Amino acid sequence: MKEPPGCMMNFVFTSGTRWGIGGTAGHCVDSLGQHVVLLTLALDSGNLVLIDIGTIIVRLNAGIGNDSALVEIRPQLHSRVSPTTAIIAGAFVAYSGFGQETVMHYSHCLAIGTGGTSRAGLALTWKASSYCWSRPAIFGDSGSLVCITDLKAAGNLTHLVVDSRFLPSFVAGMRISRMLSIASG
Repeated sequence: MKEPPGCMMNFVFTSGTRWGIGGTAGHCVDSLGQHVVLLTLALDSGNLVLIDIGTIIVRLNAGIGNDSALVEIRPQLHSRVSPTTAIIAGAFVAYSGFGQETVMHYSHCLAIGTGGTSRAGLALTWKASSYCWSRPAIFGDSGSLVCITDLKAAGNLTHLVVDSRFLPSFVAGMRISRMLSIASG
């Protein structure tokens, strides 16, 4: 995501003729109605291009488990949207469990994730709307999609955690079930 700058995008949601990207972390955007510009590949040449994909229609920025933004994709761009994710494939179904799971998130952030990398970690803490794991993450990873090893969607990455309540985990996100409830509304 280039505008607003600095974060990642994640899952695509559909409802009838409306399409949205379950977006990014809510703290990565400023307001409802804000335009979102993505860096992507041109269909005809494969060159990098900037595309105004749509506007923010939902924004939550209320801490761990309540941090997400939903971007409604402009209808003329629907044909450019793919349900797959580079490197790790997709499409995804929701993970609804609460057990210890290996999770991975996929990022293009400018530090650890340069070039698009997936990084795995162990999620020990699963709550109704959030989950936490341990693995390297850095600023710019916010909004990354997170899935478990069988490619079920866990949710997004939203926070680097420095709080003894979450030890031994130091990365947190909002669960896909919470994201789906927001998208369906």
